[in-house]
Amino acid sequence: MSLIFGCLIILLLVVERSRRRYFKLVYDLRLLRETTKKLHKDAEDIFGIYEGVRDIATTMNMEDILKIMSQMMRKYFEFSFSKLCLFTEDEGNMSTAIQYDFVLNLLLNDRVEVTDKNILNVIANKRPIVSPDEKRIQEYIDDGEEKPEIFIMVPLIAEDKVIGTIEMRREREPYLPFSYDDLLKLTNLCAQTSIILRRAKLYGEVERLAIVDGLTGLYVHRYFQEKLAIEAKRAKTYNEVFSLLMADIDFFKKYNDQYGHQAGDELLRRVSKILKEGVRETDIAVRYGGEEFVIILLHRGKDETRALAEELRKKVETLKLEIEGGFTGVTISLGHATYPDDSTSIDELIKHADEALYRAKEGGRNQTVAYGKK
Repeated sequence: MSLIFGCLIILLLVVERSRRRYFKLVYDLRLLRETTKKLHKDAEDIFGIYEGVRDIATTMNMEDILKIMSQMMRKYFEFSFSKLCLFTEDEGNMSTAIQYDFVLNLLLNDRVEVTDKNILNVIANKRPIVSPDEKRIQEYIDDGEEKPEIFIMVPLIAEDKVIGTIEMRREREPYLPFSYDDLLKLTNLCAQTSIILRRAKLYGEVERLAIVDGLTGLYVHRYFQEKLAIEAKRAKTYNEVFSLLMADIDFFKKYNDQYGHQAGDELLRRVSKILKEGVRETDIAVRYGGEEFVIILLHRGKDETRALAEELRKKVETLKLEIEGGFTGVTISLGHATYPDDSTSIDELIKHADEALYRAKEGGRNQTVAYGKK
């Protein structure tokens, strides 16, 4: 009898061991399938990123590049916030040249000094930051501690220099950290787009230099003619109004002859700065030639243009330049004409604004004159 019981016990142990092996095999098979499925998806994502980068490489336009990258970011990653920053270095200080919000598809060209410690860390070490480690996130949740910042930041490196960063954040539940796979994919994307973004940025700078006067930072005459034609066509199509404001520095030749060309160049820079900062970003401020300037003021009629012209004139009038141990002042004369009130012809509009400027100078300078008004 004891022998039978012994055999039964052995049989039960064998069955139990076989059952455990069976369930382990089922578990391992399921895990293998899930792993294979995940590897397959990761491979598809990497291939998709590669295909997207090929599309990016076909254009030199920064906005087009960023739009394609935005589509890729939202397709292959999960985040509540993501931003790209491209940097420029001014006198040893790192500033943002471009910022792009991948959630809002918003491009900002404002130059802001980089002070974020995480960005500075990435720039210094040329390595990504992942916070927190995905293995530690459960500790925060289980312990009821304050939830950590969940973000990943990867450098864009070109020619062994960090030219930018891409940051992603998760700011809502569930508090899932970014995984090693997220880091791998984002690093891959950054590695493949770094050179393209640098090339597009340099191309944009070359394009900008071609249309911007090197001394004053204002647009050049050729760009003015192109934009004026576009704005006149748009104003005609949509029944809009715009004005041309011309300005001239009073007695500039005398100033240049008396104090020298370096002083004259500084005067041009200072006056240009006032004109550029005194109008909206959508307006087009141009160095028309020599000491003469023109501004395309969009959606402004005669009264608005005159009010703005007077503001600019008064700002220039308060300008004091240090010359040969003393100070000297400067004034400008201004004339303006409005589309379509004064003309619907581009050439005539320029001529009328110029005539108004001539009357301002002939009438005693340091004043504003509108075309058609005595």
